[in-house]
Amino acid sequence: MATEIVKEIDVTDPSQDGWKMYYEIRRDDGIEVFVDAHCAGSAEVAALGAEEDPETLEYLEDRGRSAAIRYAEAAQARPGNVQIVLMLDPLDGRVVVGQD
Repeated sequence: MATEIVKEIDVTDPSQDGWKMYYEIRRDDGIEVFVDAHCAGSAEVAALGAEEDPETLEYLEDRGRSAAIRYAEAAQARPGNVQIVLMLDPLDGRVVVGQD
């Protein structure tokens, strides 16, 4: 079984400047990983104005889907839920990763 997204929800608030996605991922080892991927409008502008970083461009194009899978696979497995937060840095437009 390959790592896959089992649930995808667009949780963007209409008043929000940018977008926010929620991904529930099941890894090939059975661990469930929950990923919040978001991008503020100002971060998107910074990313598009920065030099072309393939990871950042992919993040914008697929609203964090590929990055969610990639970071879920790399996350340290531990008992309970694994929570990852992905966002673009509003200053340099690079993907920033946090894990709870």
